[in-house]
Amino acid sequence: MEENKLHTLVNDLLPDYIEGLTSPETNRIIEEHLAKCPSCRETLERMKEKPFVLEPDEKVEIDYLKTVRKQNRHRIWITICLVLLIVAGCFGTYIFLIGTKTPAALLDLDTTVGPDHVSLEVECIEKGRKVSRVSWHEQGGRIEAQVYTVPGNEERKTFSYESDSLIENVEVAGQVVWEDGKDIPTELSVLYENKVEYVGNVSKVSRLLEKMDVSGLIGSYTFALDDTRLIIDSARPLDDAYVDRESLLILSLIENASSVTWKSQGKEETVTTERMDDLLNTEIKEGYRSLAAFAGNVGRLEQSEEIWSMYVLDVQMEDNIPAGQQVVSFIVRENGRTIEEQSGYIKDRMDGDGRLSQRFYLKSGQYTIQLVIDGEATEEMPLNIHTKYGLEKTENGWRLEK
Repeated sequence: MEENKLHTLVNDLLPDYIEGLTSPETNRIIEEHLAKCPSCRETLERMKEKPFVLEPDEKVEIDYLKTVRKQNRHRIWITICLVLLIVAGCFGTYIFLIGTKTPAALLDLDTTVGPDHVSLEVECIEKGRKVSRVSWHEQGGRIEAQVYTVPGNEERKTFSYESDSLIENVEVAGQVVWEDGKDIPTELSVLYENKVEYVGNVSKVSRLLEKMDVSGLIGSYTFALDDTRLIIDSARPLDDAYVDRESLLILSLIENASSVTWKSQGKEETVTTERMDDLLNTEIKEGYRSLAAFAGNVGRLEQSEEIWSMYVLDVQMEDNIPAGQQVVSFIVRENGRTIEEQSGYIKDRMDGDGRLSQRFYLKSGQYTIQLVIDGEATEEMPLNIHTKYGLEKTENGWRLEK
């Protein structure tokens, strides 16, 4: 009985099948039946040989169905095109007009803060991008600026903000740059974000030492804990010019650390919290509770006769430069004379943002920096307190560029 019904149904649908008005699923059912039914196959062949004559009203209905299907198909394509245009327009607006939030590591910032206003000079140091706008937010004397960049050529821009209240803190692109009347150097702001409550938290202490780039000063090292004392053991001794500053950073940023011992080649030197308190005539643990106090203590130490100034080299590498096993040497010269040279694998000198970073403690003077990568040297370039360059590989070798 069911087969008879299917036979009748297929015969009724054959005209629509010939006209292409049936759905793919219906076509499949018809074709499966035709494969088994000689009678329906003969009917189909006759219809194809001799045009099937429809009543006028039936023909009108079929023509109407064809027209509707064609119109629907046309509307669908128009809708798809409109949606794609809207999406492309939104994407283009976002990329080229609104821009994307950019972290401080990819920006060259210069901030001037008054009692109730902020002036921000900013430039994107990532090649092929420029600053498009800055959004400001204020809450209780704390100013936050988000910097957005878009594709384009680098250019330095100035933005300003006026506050109705006394400014206490300024944060730009996720980094505190000013607090309680003090400018906060980038390096100190980054270190402060990685402060540790307990010296026994090995993973966080390791992360802090990594951010301090201790390996850049003493090479490979291990550290151990003895109650609240931190002991750092290395094959290469820490230069005397660095001992107090590195110890101050550690004792300020690990809240319960009471001392740090530097061990190397059978010698050791221990710096205690009390020693640093006496040296700076302050309580250095205040630096754990306040970024401004921390920056003030470091600045006070740098102005004393105990330490030289810190020079920071920050190098943005091209995307096509692999950060692998290449050996890089940083050579600092004064009047053509080599003052300091540090070497290591590029991959070990990279920070989390894919930048090559190195710092030096030097007396005030006029210095140049030269990089040697696997035996190929760049030209000498000026080295200032905070120097930023881009590094690219050319046909003639490596090149540092502003």
